[in-house]
Amino acid sequence: MKSILNREYDEGRQLILNEQANLVQEMVSFGISLFGWYNESLPGNRYSDAPIMFLIRQMLETLDGTSILIRQSSIEPAKPVLRSLIENYLAIKYICETNSENRALAYLIVAVHDKIKIYDRLDPETSAGQKYYSAISDDVLFSETTPPAVDFKAARKNLQKMLQRSEFEAVEAEYQRKAKTRTSPSWYSLFSDPSISNIEQLAQHLNLGVLYQVHYRVLSGEAHAIDSLSHARGRSENDVSCDDLRYPGYLQGLMTVCYAIALDTFEKLINIYVPDRMDCFTNWKAELHGKFESIRTGFDFKFQH
Repeated sequence: MKSILNREYDEGRQLILNEQANLVQEMVSFGISLFGWYNESLPGNRYSDAPIMFLIRQMLETLDGTSILIRQSSIEPAKPVLRSLIENYLAIKYICETNSENRALAYLIVAVHDKIKIYDRLDPETSAGQKYYSAISDDVLFSETTPPAVDFKAARKNLQKMLQRSEFEAVEAEYQRKAKTRTSPSWYSLFSDPSISNIEQLAQHLNLGVLYQVHYRVLSGEAHAIDSLSHARGRSENDVSCDDLRYPGYLQGLMTVCYAIALDTFEKLINIYVPDRMDCFTNWKAELHGKFESIRTGFDFKFQH
């Protein structure tokens, strides 16, 4: 029986994979420069500056990982990574749109509250922890899990003290207001009117409905393991086969989303935080666009099922 995994590709296929991976690497390299420029532009150590900094970092790591997967023709495993990239992009766009300080602090505040809830669940001395460890005893894989060696009380106290800082007062009040009607309010629901309660609404608010409907929803099927049948190939009524592993069918869709998100994010951040670098970005963008168009229009290699 023929193996469904062949790690040795012909030169034509590997050439395409390398070209696409190198293009994503160029996005990462420019993004690293932007990361440095952003940090240098900050007036001081403000909590409201941290979310954008870490979101840029996460975007660069996601793009970097995507380039590695592309080079190895692991396009399907790259889909959940791309889904994460889209959420990262939406977060940056939303924070930068307006009311940026409150939105950035909302991102931070919700992360702190989520961390406190994790500590509550892992602490065997809390009611949430007792319920959690009671349920573990019936777990098929991890029934012998024991509490980690962490001082949960001290960890919670440290985070709760942080929430009491004066700069968080308005955002914490908004979180508590939202928490009255929803147990775990999303960060982007804070200060939103009308309320944005999910990713689809966030994308629509940002006029990115196509990104959500055409790409994010498809990628969600892969992330939630409900898209496996899309790899079925019917040769005849009674003969059904599947794609080989590492089949790069979604490569162009993957590249298109990476390219669009990276360029829009970089331009937005440069325009807001380091406008004196715009000429540098414009020149780099023109060069990258030429390479992207050359690769895209030359993508005539036929991947065989």
